Amino acid sequence: MKYFKRYLILLIVSSLLCSLLSGCGQSTPPDMPVLHPCSITVKIKGKPLDGVAIQLLAVDQSKWFATGFTDKSGVANVQTLAEFSGAAIGEYIVTATKEVADPNWTPNPNKPEDGAPIISFINYKYANKDTSPLHCTVKEGLNQFEFEVISLMNKKRINNFL
Repeated sequence: MKYFKRYLILLIVSSLLCSLLSGCGQSTPPDMPVLHPCSITVKIKGKPLDGVAIQLLAVDQSKWFATGFTDKSGVANVQTLAEFSGAAIGEYIVTATKEVADPNWTPNPNKPEDGAPIISFINYKYANKDTSPLHCTVKEGLNQFEFEVISLMNKKRINNFL
């Protein structure tokens, strides 16, 4: 839940920043570098994983980060500032998060408004730039990266989501 709130705040702030910098989507910021097509594929036990929030955070800590969400084929086509397709050339730490409703939750009949608790589907280490083992280097041209992640759930619970 802690990581979900952080991600939600980051998403809101990046959307606001994007709106301010983009001039209502009409042009790119004047200092934006050339962006190159970049896709990230996320798999778990060899199967594509959808709904993963991806962030590419520049190792040099530049402001040009990129984000995306994986689709049913496990692929995220990243965007810089959540609006412009691709990523700038450079080295990135990749973070990945996927939050799901707890499949073991049983509704409380006395509190029907309470929803299922949200839990992390993949290991927390991928959500933090300081602990994520995922890295990529974006170069000129088409960039495609594939990462295998580990779940916090047992095999039976994982298969319910794949």
